[in-house]
Amino acid sequence: MSDSNKKSKEYKRNLKLNQNLKEIMVGLLLGDGNMQTFSSSGTTWRLRLLQGGDNHFEYIKHLRLLFDDWTVMDLAENHEKNKLGQLYKKWYFNTLSFEQFAEIGNGFYRLDIESNKRKKILPILLKDWITELSLAYWFMDDGSYKWKDKILAIRFCTDNFSELEIDILISIMKDKFDLDVSKTVNKNNKWRLYVGTKNYDKIKEIIYPHLIPSMRYKFPK
Repeated sequence: MSDSNKKSKEYKRNLKLNQNLKEIMVGLLLGDGNMQTFSSSGTTWRLRLLQGGDNHFEYIKHLRLLFDDWTVMDLAENHEKNKLGQLYKKWYFNTLSFEQFAEIGNGFYRLDIESNKRKKILPILLKDWITELSLAYWFMDDGSYKWKDKILAIRFCTDNFSELEIDILISIMKDKFDLDVSKTVNKNNKWRLYVGTKNYDKIKEIIYPHLIPSMRYKFPK
């Protein structure tokens, strides 16, 4: 499909958002993924994905392939300096804007009337939306082992969410997946969710089969 055809109204109107891709989007938005709308009513939305570090290059290529029907953009890269002043490479791409993304976009982003800006929130329908596939992509996007080679536990970074939303996430993960999850605050006062050793086998059964090979290094052995 040519880029010009992808931009046509007919193509965009007829493109179907399948269930797997919707579940993946939910996981990505719980992580570092973000969405943007250029209409005040949130009629259409685009997805923007960015990953940094050489070991995440295969992952962002994988995501670009998953959303190939939804974008005309090849992977682009930029460079930022880390705390040591070293250049850190990042790759990103955006989708086109689609009405098919509106339910998810309006679910994850609330419009603040005073600032006229949208803030990421936990969707009211998250319990219905989140699946095992969502958890796997959330983990690949923003998860890791807790202490490498020391404990069979994993963590999810949840910087974007309030403590109340963290408690809701804990409740959803218990009710939906029977996972016992705890919360803590890191040195930067950002929230983290932990799935401990006693739930290791269960969380591995849920997400490990969905991890692409290059991202399995994140999961404790």
